[in-house]
Amino acid sequence: MGKKEKLGTRFFRRLGNERKSRWGVHLINPGNSGGPLLNLNGEVIGVNESIATNNGERSNSGVGFAISGNLIKRIVPELINYGRYDYPYLGISSMDEITLFNQEALGLSRATGIYISGVSPDGPAEAAGLRAGRQPSSIPGIYSGGDLIIAIDGQNVSNFNDLIVYIVKYKKPGDIVSLTVIRGNEEINFELTLGSRPTQN
Repeated sequence: MGKKEKLGTRFFRRLGNERKSRWGVHLINPGNSGGPLLNLNGEVIGVNESIATNNGERSNSGVGFAISGNLIKRIVPELINYGRYDYPYLGISSMDEITLFNQEALGLSRATGIYISGVSPDGPAEAAGLRAGRQPSSIPGIYSGGDLIIAIDGQNVSNFNDLIVYIVKYKKPGDIVSLTVIRGNEEINFELTLGSRPTQN
C-alpha cells in the first residue's frame, strides 16, 4: 500500500499539527470516524479516525486508521482540564529518512538516524548545543556538517518518525532526554530539556 512507516504508527501533518495514529486491517465505513475501535475482547483500544483509499477514491481499501487509546488517555484529560495539550518539542528540522544518496552527499558515516538540517533559534536543541549543517552540499537547501542523532535515552532511532513517536508517547514538556549524537567522527551525549511546541497561527 506504499505505507513506509512502522507497523502500528504514522503521523499526520495537517495545518502544522502532528497526530499519532494506529493503522491496521479493520473496516471503517463512512460515518464511523470518531467511534470506538474495539479488540476481540470488546475493550476500547482507540478511536476510529480515517480510511486509506485507492488513488483518492472514496472506496474503502480495507485499511483503517485510529488514534491510539494510550495517546487519548494522555491528551483528553489535558483538553478537559486546560482546553489544550502541550506537545513536547525538540526544536529541530530533519528529513524523514536518510537515503544512501543523502548519506554520501552529506558525508555521513551511516544511513540511519536523524540528520539535523535546522535548529530553531532559542529552542531546546539550540540550548542543548546541537548543531545543524552549515557547509554547502550537492543537495539543494540541505547543508552538510550537521549532527546525526542515533539514540534517545539509550533507545536507537532509525529515522525522524522513531524520534517523534518516542517523545510523544513517553515524554512531556520539561522532561530531560539524553540524545546520542554523531558529530564528525565523534559520538557525543547531550542532555536536552524538552519545550512546548509553539502554537501555529
